[in-house]
Amino acid sequence: MNFKTLWERLKFYLVTQRLDPEVQRIIDIDNLRYCRVMSFCVVFLELIMLIFYGLLADPSSAWYRLRMWCYVSYLLLSAACFFLFTRMIRRVTNHRLLMVVGLFYCAAAIVWGMLISATDYMQGSQIFVFITNVVCVAGLALIRPLISIPFFSILFAAFYCVLIFVCGATRSLPTNYIILLLMVLLINIIRYHTKLSDATTRVEYEKLNQKLKRMSLYDELTMVKNRHSLTLDVPDFLGKPLFLMLLDIDNFKDMNDSLGHDSGDHQLRLFAERLQRYFPPQSVYRYGGDEFIIAVPDPDLAALSKTVERCCSFMNVPQEQGHPGVRFSGGYLIQTPGNAAEFGDMVNAADQALYHSKRNGKNQITCVEGQAFPC
Repeated sequence: MNFKTLWERLKFYLVTQRLDPEVQRIIDIDNLRYCRVMSFCVVFLELIMLIFYGLLADPSSAWYRLRMWCYVSYLLLSAACFFLFTRMIRRVTNHRLLMVVGLFYCAAAIVWGMLISATDYMQGSQIFVFITNVVCVAGLALIRPLISIPFFSILFAAFYCVLIFVCGATRSLPTNYIILLLMVLLINIIRYHTKLSDATTRVEYEKLNQKLKRMSLYDELTMVKNRHSLTLDVPDFLGKPLFLMLLDIDNFKDMNDSLGHDSGDHQLRLFAERLQRYFPPQSVYRYGGDEFIIAVPDPDLAALSKTVERCCSFMNVPQEQGHPGVRFSGGYLIQTPGNAAEFGDMVNAADQALYHSKRNGKNQITCVEGQAFPC
């Protein structure tokens, strides 16, 4: 492995590039959950410490009041954060802003640990509280390396300065803190990238699922719903009046044979586009080949009648860029299907009306009752 490759890999781990918004959202929401759990645990532990220290400690001690104040303030801060995270976690509108709150809470937890450990250190005890809080934050919080490295480095440096200030740090070695800092950073970086990899995989999987779902429901060429989508929508059409129209492009096969499939594809896209312009886009389906179905439940009959009458004129698109105008035929009816079989009967009836239009010279729409609108 050469130096350039090593540098690129190091830069990848230390300076994460701009994330996909959905990946960032997943990481932030998980962070809020961890902060919520951590704040709840702190509230529980601080209550125990208040009771334990209040009963067993010596009130005349110089550090008694400071320690009690630290316990109470940390408990209140944790309770407030727990309330905030619990209230907002299910209706997050600005998770980035809440993460600033979460990061502030983590910093406050470590600063509190610094204060308690400094008083312990002055009395000859270990700095256990500081180490516990740092490891807890590094092991739970998902902080970007670009933030966590200066974040923890500053806190460690500040804590060592506090120890020097209170008693000269005579019982500690700087190398011990440097090793602990490196281990904390390593924990945080590994955990963050593990979560980043997991979240990225989840988002890519969801996007692939959405793409496959869309491919299964929409026609790739015209971007309208396909026949499979129509089958899935049939239950929504039952038990209510339904306008159903079956259409296909006149002489489409001859146009494909003479002008090529690119021209045919262009006509199909143009036809679908015009249909969606005048009918609800969710009601337009490509039924197969050059056939399209319009299915409008609970139609406004007066408005729909005018739309059908205008359908021919707006569809007679003039020749453009070497492509002939779109001419088509159709058949329609309005009924109330009670089940899937009756819906199928409606499609067959519309199909018969369509062929009636074809036999009568094409370029027209025929109602099942026999009324035709010439284009």
